[in-house]
Amino acid sequence: MDLTDLIASTVQVQIRDASSFPSTTMSSASKSTSPPTITVLYFAAASTSIGLTSEEITLPVVKKHSTASEQNESESESTSGPFFLSSLPSLIISLHPDAPNLKQILEESQWSVDVEMVDKEAKDGGSWDKVELRGGEEVAVICPVSGG
Repeated sequence: MDLTDLIASTVQVQIRDASSFPSTTMSSASKSTSPPTITVLYFAAASTSIGLTSEEITLPVVKKHSTASEQNESESESTSGPFFLSSLPSLIISLHPDAPNLKQILEESQWSVDVEMVDKEAKDGGSWDKVELRGGEEVAVICPVSGG
């Protein structure tokens, strides 16, 4: 490996590492109008079914139900509500309608958000239907593993 190759590989690693940092909050004057996206990582059966190991997914705009007073206070602002992790499997299925057995695979899978496991049916109220995705997260679909 010559010096040029070494520098090129170092630059690529630095760029890749920098992209993994969470984005900073911007003032409302400088906010981007682009829709929020997440990165979804697929492993094992999910990866095989979809044919990808990862993809960037644009989160849909979910209309938030607001009261009349909230509407009067912020008529010029967007009224988008949160997108919950529990809604992500349906979105993935809609993006990959021809993926074999995808619905069953996603139902049986565990999920993590930003390298933290999420319990689908947590007894303490921390279940996946309360985990909001706002954009910038890395979500992993972790399929059951068999064998010994």
